[in-house]
Amino acid sequence: MSALQRRRLLALLGSTAAVAAAGCIDDSSLPTDGNGDGSDSDDKGVLRDGAVVDYPGMVDGDASVSGDEEKITYEDPEATFTFQYAYEGDTDDPSQLRVSRDLSGETMAAFIAPVYDAEAEAFAYHAFANEAFLEYADWYYVSGRSNDPTETGRASFEPVGNGVSRFVIGPIDVGTAGLIDAPPEEAQSGGGELTGVILTNGSSGGTPSPAPNVSWGFDYDSAAEEVTITHEGGDTVRGAQLEVVVTTDDRTTTSPFEGEVAAGDSVAVDAPPNAVVRIIWEAESGDSGAVLARWEGPEA
Repeated sequence: MSALQRRRLLALLGSTAAVAAAGCIDDSSLPTDGNGDGSDSDDKGVLRDGAVVDYPGMVDGDASVSGDEEKITYEDPEATFTFQYAYEGDTDDPSQLRVSRDLSGETMAAFIAPVYDAEAEAFAYHAFANEAFLEYADWYYVSGRSNDPTETGRASFEPVGNGVSRFVIGPIDVGTAGLIDAPPEEAQSGGGELTGVILTNGSSGGTPSPAPNVSWGFDYDSAAEEVTITHEGGDTVRGAQLEVVVTTDDRTTTSPFEGEVAAGDSVAVDAPPNAVVRIIWEAESGDSGAVLARWEGPEA
């Protein structure tokens, strides 16, 4: 995978990770601990019912978690946080990686709980993970403002009981915090597909570039084993901002679009019948990205 492709995947996880990777930070210079490693924090009262993170209980109910556990709303101070995650580059595979307060089971699972530190006037991000998550990789944290990450390094988790461990990032005044399975330099320059969990404070940093509104059509030729992708209406998009990812047993990323892509424009890409095809867009600024469309082959 090229450096550009890695940055685009990082953009799907969150702008802090993308900018941290773009900085080409040398792994040898990374600290082994974050702003906090959990060693000085009180582990009591962070779990309930075995391996379930007691949140918002651990902040005395000052926050609420959405039913799908993808968003956290903090009451005082007012803040809204949103999760993004990916497993080996796939941004929608909860069968491999769950973002959940329930960290039981053998599937990789993690949850990041923002806790406001009144003395520091900033949030600390408590990253909880189960044993399957910790065994998967040596984890690295990224944190800071959405457009200017200030901290990155190796995450040193401490056990809190029942197979759950915690690593504390911060306090940091605003922005984004999360975990990725590679040092930022490697995440930019290549290697395996990225896995990670990012929590973004939507009330801080700049406003991400909105994704284009486009209707895409897919026409499959089973004899030729290729799919024709057509822009059927909506916004015009620069071809340089689009990638087509074809996933089978392997994963192939191409940039078949050229120039300005408008209604009626189409490209054909190789796609065996068990393929899953995604169209991925990245903002010119690199501050955001999105999966614009997804198609599954007849045997996928």
